[in-house]
Amino acid sequence: MRQELDYPMVDDSPGGNQDWFTDRMMKLGGCGAVCACDSCLFFARQFGLTQAYPFDAAHLTRADYIAFSNLMKPYLHPRWQGIHKAQMYMDGFSQYLLDRGAAGVSMTELPGSAGAEQAQAAIEASLRRGLPVPCLILNHQNPAFEDYEWHWFMLAGLDTDAPDCLVQTVTYSEKRWVSLAGLWNTGVERRGGLVLYELR
Repeated sequence: MRQELDYPMVDDSPGGNQDWFTDRMMKLGGCGAVCACDSCLFFARQFGLTQAYPFDAAHLTRADYIAFSNLMKPYLHPRWQGIHKAQMYMDGFSQYLLDRGAAGVSMTELPGSAGAEQAQAAIEASLRRGLPVPCLILNHQNPAFEDYEWHWFMLAGLDTDAPDCLVQTVTYSEKRWVSLAGLWNTGVERRGGLVLYELR
């Protein structure tokens, strides 16, 4: 079965892009903030949680998204090692939602040490609820996945009918279908993981 979320379009881009940011450090290390900002677009547009996105959720523009990223920066700001743990992302984003009065969003981590089958099940369950999945990859031994190294990005689709289960990644204004097992099995001990949302 193939599942794919209707990803919010910001002008002609699926979600935001850290290359747009005017702050130099956010341009270099704002990938966690992009995932949080994109998540807020889903919360506002698909679930009516308009407090999460303080602009016009019905008409998404690049200018508004850049302004929004500046609001998110204090909560998920770049740092020396980046936001290199899921708990750091969850703590910062949870505080943003609390400060905005956007109640009802909880987050849990599926660590990268879990098996690819567990990751597939968690992604599939989230997509069925209409929720994207932020994913963190740290180092990866396969150069085919170098674009995802030390990087937060979104998972917005799953194709279990493919010979090798595929997952859709969204980052830098681009959607790509890649092997879930290949992406997940990094070949190194230190791993990232998934952040799983629940809306009450």
